[in-house]
Amino acid sequence: MDNVSQGFDFLRISVEGRLSTPAVITVTSARSDDGASLVASGLADSFADAGQRTMLVSASSRPVGVINGNPNLAKTTAAKLVAENGGTPSALARGLQHLRAEYAVVVVDADALPSSPLAYELARKADGVVVAIRLGRKPGKEDRTTLQLLQNSGCNVLGIAPTGAANVSGSTKRLPKEAENDGFRNLALEVTR
Repeated sequence: MDNVSQGFDFLRISVEGRLSTPAVITVTSARSDDGASLVASGLADSFADAGQRTMLVSASSRPVGVINGNPNLAKTTAAKLVAENGGTPSALARGLQHLRAEYAVVVVDADALPSSPLAYELARKADGVVVAIRLGRKPGKEDRTTLQLLQNSGCNVLGIAPTGAANVSGSTKRLPKEAENDGFRNLALEVTR
């Protein structure tokens, strides 16, 4: 097993300790290049590898990772979910409820929260939220906005999944100060590309 797979397994175990199944987990980020799609697909794959019937919902403008043919893992899009459930504003919530009844785990890959009303809505409808933050970059306004939006809306923030650790060295392998100071639990010590 490689370090990346181990990182996602650690993330899955951390999430399992904070949620009961069936569960909907939204993975989002503060910036579009923070690695939320990587985290969502890796987390979904880890749940499926552990024998959990898992659905990966792509609600992002970013491409989602390749599914490895695991029979426990299926994939759909938010647009398809809405269309299949009446196409109305409440269709997404109905679609997530249907998936929750059919799958042990539903992982939703959402766009960066500050720029996407859909990501915000998906975070509010989820049982838990994981925030991907790329290591080695300076924290910015988007980070503060993301953390404040989640906290103020009462979302169950499960923690932060740091990404990009393979691309940084030494003292920069840490979470942005805003994430550390706001008390979020670090779900994965190192999820690398």
